[in-house]
Amino acid sequence: MAGMLGCYATFNTLSFAGINEKAGAEGASCAMICLIVGTMLRNLQMPLMQNARNLAAARSSATPVFFIGHAIVSSALFAKIYPALMATDGIQYLAVIPALTAIAAALLALPEEDPFMFIGWLVSYVCSSVYLSGLAGHYQAAHALALTGSVAAFLFACALSEFAEEDRTMKWFVGVAMLVLTGLPISGWGWARYLEYAGLFHNEAPVPPFHWVMLGMKILADIFMGIALWGVVRERWMVRESAARIKWDVIVPLTIVGLACIAASVGGRASGGLAGEADLNLFAGAAWFEKLIVAPVANGAKAAAGASELIGTDADIFARLSVVGSLLIPALLAGLWIFRDRKSLEEFRSFCRRAIRKLGQVPGQDPKLWTWVIRPLSGSLGRAAAFFDSNILDRAFADIWARPARMVRNAFIVIEKNIIDGQLIDGLAEAVASIGKSLRLVQNGQVQFYFALGLILMGAVIVKFVVVGG
Repeated sequence: MAGMLGCYATFNTLSFAGINEKAGAEGASCAMICLIVGTMLRNLQMPLMQNARNLAAARSSATPVFFIGHAIVSSALFAKIYPALMATDGIQYLAVIPALTAIAAALLALPEEDPFMFIGWLVSYVCSSVYLSGLAGHYQAAHALALTGSVAAFLFACALSEFAEEDRTMKWFVGVAMLVLTGLPISGWGWARYLEYAGLFHNEAPVPPFHWVMLGMKILADIFMGIALWGVVRERWMVRESAARIKWDVIVPLTIVGLACIAASVGGRASGGLAGEADLNLFAGAAWFEKLIVAPVANGAKAAAGASELIGTDADIFARLSVVGSLLIPALLAGLWIFRDRKSLEEFRSFCRRAIRKLGQVPGQDPKLWTWVIRPLSGSLGRAAAFFDSNILDRAFADIWARPARMVRNAFIVIEKNIIDGQLIDGLAEAVASIGKSLRLVQNGQVQFYFALGLILMGAVIVKFVVVGG
């Protein structure tokens, strides 16, 4: 966002054609070097702030200065190098340089047994790679993904750290970060625009494997966002109940889900002009519901029946379905958030019981609705809530984490027998196993599980491009 503001202040436009016309073609190689060096410095600077032993000092003093300085510098650099980058082919493959610096910074944290910094910088790898890979082809999509991913990394860092109750600075930063993630129509918009840029909509050419990897890492970053929002708000600083008896632990997740739905819907509608510029108003009658929900369902039914005529284009269908599907993760998190607490579940059942009894007094209503529907359903929710108790979750995900570690080792053993010398592969397998042991320091079992998936994905990429060859 800071880069977009700086670009607008310099050229008085955000149009690709307008910027390129005013700036002209200038030193593409210098632009690439500036961006790569700047990203490397950023990747190496952040761990100094995130080091566990200096975390308190960084939060109280360095964090505000860094955020302000980073906004100013990024605005100036972006306004200067953006036109040249847009005319540069192949820059996406140079993303490996800042990605390696991010991974190196994360590895420096392993001897300190600081899994918080390691996981945070896995997300940094996502941000830097997506940012550089998409910048040459479609800036808006890449910047949308990088913005959401970087904010998610900040929230995830807060979720795994502890700070004093009187630390108002961090509360403000967390609040602003949550507004960025939930109040702006940028995540769903970036999803669809990046998919279009990667060639998944029109299939004009084979999609490079690099973009599939970036898409998978974006999904991983979205999962981290949900975990971060859950951990920060519920466990760290949110007031459980106000003097007015407002249950914030119920209101906040519902608000987040509502804002996410609006943001994703607006983003999906704007992801390439699904029905033209005049149809981008989300609340223009009931048209948005038809185009976002009804059309994909109808098209799916027609396609299943073998019909050749569909509502809209394939690109429209895919964009809408991807946006609707992305709402499942926040909805699931909100459901677990509310019903994980047995007391909240009992209050929900009590509310339903009172409501059904009142409905039973109205002529034409069946008073047995409570007996035959609500009570069995709430009982099932109660059993589900018992399963999602924190202790059970930790034990379950700890067991699940061991399985991917064994799967990775077995995969490396197979590769060892068929491709290259066994000592290197065995060393990589031992490294994966040691990382798994260090991650036991993280109390949240979900983090272990999802991070294991990320390790498997990274291992597959390494085998594909390094061992086997692109």
